[in-house]
Amino acid sequence: MTHKNHQPDRALSVGPGAIIREYKADEAQQWAQRWLAVYAAGERAPGLNQYLWHTFSYEAYPSVCGSDADRCYAEQDGSEIVVLANHRRTAVLTDALPTHCSMADYCVFPPDLAWTMAFTHEDGWLGPYFAKHPDYASLTERAKQQRVARLRKIQETERARQKGWV
Repeated sequence: MTHKNHQPDRALSVGPGAIIREYKADEAQQWAQRWLAVYAAGERAPGLNQYLWHTFSYEAYPSVCGSDADRCYAEQDGSEIVVLANHRRTAVLTDALPTHCSMADYCVFPPDLAWTMAFTHEDGWLGPYFAKHPDYASLTERAKQQRVARLRKIQETERARQKGWV
């Protein structure tokens, strides 16, 4: 059986939302290395070279699975999201939490890696998996403060434009 994730040269498409950036292969590999450093340090999971999500299915890193994972995922901010294909050579940055992807096995996470969602071709049996970074609370608080500051700057710029100052 051939799964979609075994087609590494195929473009990665996600939805909803827009792709903000398509990463080069070496950049995708760097994202994979950063992800592995957080969620699979020491590569304690068998088969990790085949599927990134094996770190969760083999319980090498704590996670929730199935509908619990879906619920946790839906609660996350989706303003900037990295989508990394399992083969680690393709990644994109999108502006919304993806609910579908052209790959069967992929990981979704914010650039600070505060959390991750690993989607699998075994969905319904194994996966999806949701996991949090050890510093999840501080990372999400920092991200929230950054979003508030960006929104404030946008509002100030709009007010200045309306008053003719810009």
